[in-house]
Amino acid sequence: MNLETAALRLRGLETCALGGSVIHRRSAGVKLAAALVFIVLTVSFPNMKPSALCAFFLYPAALLALSAVPPSLIAARLLPALPFVLLGAAGNLYALRSPVFVWGNFAVSAGMLGAVSIFLKALLTVSAALILAATTPFTRIISALAYFRAPNIFCLQLALTYRYIGVLSGEASRMLVSYRLRSRRRRPEIRHAGMFLGRFLLRSFDRAGRVYSAMKCRGFEAGIRHGVSGPWNAGDWFFLAACVLPLAALRFFNLSAFLGSALRKLAA
Repeated sequence: MNLETAALRLRGLETCALGGSVIHRRSAGVKLAAALVFIVLTVSFPNMKPSALCAFFLYPAALLALSAVPPSLIAARLLPALPFVLLGAAGNLYALRSPVFVWGNFAVSAGMLGAVSIFLKALLTVSAALILAATTPFTRIISALAYFRAPNIFCLQLALTYRYIGVLSGEASRMLVSYRLRSRRRRPEIRHAGMFLGRFLLRSFDRAGRVYSAMKCRGFEAGIRHGVSGPWNAGDWFFLAACVLPLAALRFFNLSAFLGSALRKLAA
């Protein structure tokens, strides 16, 4: 995925974040807190119990339904992460080969359970982050991070990186146009990749210097000074409780195992 494609995808999330649903109207701080709690609880699950993670899909499903965010928007942004997730999950298959239980004639190893857990955890955590970005403008997310006392340098770097992806994509687009006009090829050849990337790095440094000079002329001072606008209202506290309390209960109660056991009893 090139920088131009990344910028287009970010603009798609920005447009979606300007909606007016009940989720969009909640404070950025409360949505960030709910997402962080969800991610921490998801990661804390043991790798040997992937079935317990299935109940946590209720959280992104409920947010998608209430916010009217198209599931295809989130799914399209999940795809670039899947190869890395599958690569990490596949490592467990070779590292943990000891059988845990036998299902029919098939022995299920610890690596298989771990691979499934890693895959589900990645889907859940990345989905939660994407839904947060699709329901909250990025500037408000940065403000919420500053409100929660995140390191100032981290907030600043995150804000600048997000803001200037479009600037870098413009530089890359101009270089591609120049290359195509000179070489009559649609894409750079492999043998020209080093020269192309080196030139792109030099142009980025030069553009960054000009941008920084312009920012200093306008009185820029390093720091994120603004916090979340306004206190949390009753709706925000209700949203946080409605997210955190069921998630905490599902963390210690395996709903999937309970439903499976109940269905087996009914079938018998």
